[in-house]
Amino acid sequence: MKQPSLAHVLQPKWRTALQRLREERAKGGTGKLVILVLVGGAFWAGVFGVLYRILKALRGVEELGPLIPGKMLGLILLSFISILVLSNVITRCRAFSSPRISICSSLRPWTGCASISPSWARRCCIRRGWWR
Repeated sequence: MKQPSLAHVLQPKWRTALQRLREERAKGGTGKLVILVLVGGAFWAGVFGVLYRILKALRGVEELGPLIPGKMLGLILLSFISILVLSNVITRCRAFSSPRISICSSLRPWTGCASISPSWARRCCIRRGWWR
C-alpha cells in the first residue's frame, strides 16, 4: 500500500490557513498579518545577528576558539530539549488532574472497586490510554 505524500497530508492545514487569510482580507485585517510578519522577522534577524557576533568573537580566541562555540551551541540544544520535555510533562500532568481521571489512574486491572461501575471505569481508562 502506497503512503500518501506530504503535500496530500498537509492539504487540510493549508486549506484552513488560506481560508482564514481570505476571511481576514475580507474584514480588512491584513494589517495584523503584516505587523506579525515584520515583528517576527525583526526578532529572528536580531537573534541571528546577536548569535553571529558572539560566535564570530569567540572564534577569534586562540586555543579555545573552535571549542567554545560548539559547546555553546550544544548547551542551547540541550536547554531547548529540556524545556520541550518539561512542557510535555506539565501537559501530561494537567491531562490527568481532574477528579474522574484520578480515580482511573489509581485503578488497576486486577483490583475491584466497589465505588464505581466497572463499565464506567473501563470506558474512562481506555479513553485515557491506561489499557492498551
